[in-house]
Amino acid sequence: MSAPGNSASDGNNENNGSIPHVNLQNTSLDTLNMDMVRFEQSYQQVRAFAAALDSRLALVFDKFNTHPRVVYQKLLGIVKGYHNHAKHAKFYSAELELATENYQYLSQDYRENKQELGVVKKELVIVKKEFSVMKKELSVTQKELGVAQKELGAVKMEHQGVKAKNVVLEARVDALERARNKMEIMDAKLELVGELREENKTLRDMPT
Repeated sequence: MSAPGNSASDGNNENNGSIPHVNLQNTSLDTLNMDMVRFEQSYQQVRAFAAALDSRLALVFDKFNTHPRVVYQKLLGIVKGYHNHAKHAKFYSAELELATENYQYLSQDYRENKQELGVVKKELVIVKKEFSVMKKELSVTQKELGVAQKELGAVKMEHQGVKAKNVVLEARVDALERARNKMEIMDAKLELVGELREENKTLRDMPT
């Protein structure tokens, strides 16, 4: 069965003790679920390979008496591979535990966000209703403003008419004032004429 890292057959490889770099992409619950499945599969492979190594070790120990040097070198490779996969198993176990914690945290955070989203949706419904009422009130206000503007236009026209009437009346008053002045002059002249007539009559009545 295959496992991450090196198998017992290449136990003399210099990279037996390396642990692969794994980048957790726990930006969402979906990617975190995929990480957890991947780590679980790798961890199970390491466990199965460790069990296979144990079986091979038992066979090697049985053959150790007949071919000690060859078996010893083979044994070193198997032990090295075993330690390598033991490190991998520990690493994947820690990563799996971290992924589980992250999953629990994100699940809680998701539930809390879902509750907050529900509250926000309710508040949004209320705001939409209030906005609808405001739009209706604004429509009424605009209609009232239109009526007020028409009334203001009528008042302006009426004011202009009054101003025109005032101009006409002022012209008439000026004309009447001029006529009155002329009448006063005529009265003065008539009075003077009357006085002159009286003097002429007096002069005619005097004895010569």
